[in-house]
Amino acid sequence: MSAAYDIENRFNRACDFLFRELQTGEALAVDFAGEASDFLRFNQGKVRQIGHVHQAGVQIKYFRDGRTLSSAFETTGDDSRDAELAAHALSTARREASLLPEDPYQTLPTSTETSREVSVDVGKVW
Repeated sequence: MSAAYDIENRFNRACDFLFRELQTGEALAVDFAGEASDFLRFNQGKVRQIGHVHQAGVQIKYFRDGRTLSSAFETTGDDSRDAELAAHALSTARREASLLPEDPYQTLPTSTETSREVSVDVGKVW
């Protein structure tokens, strides 16, 4: 399985959970960014660092009763842990949004469209 496929699946599972948990009168906009990369760092002709980055984060914008609140969490790849993190982000948004004043300029998401961008950069040498 490719890293991009894994990251995209994390996002889909998080979205499935979040939208399934929405209550009447609530809306969400969900944004996701992830990275899977390997790298080598050289200095004076020697390898100084070898590393791997694999991270994926979900940002939600929560809407209810004229109030808007943003929250975010990092996915782990463990479905049950990610569901806990998503549930916590959603419950925190519910609780904290109730403390906010109404936003007279709030614009609710009305579309279910998605956008997707995948960048693959292999073998870049500086």
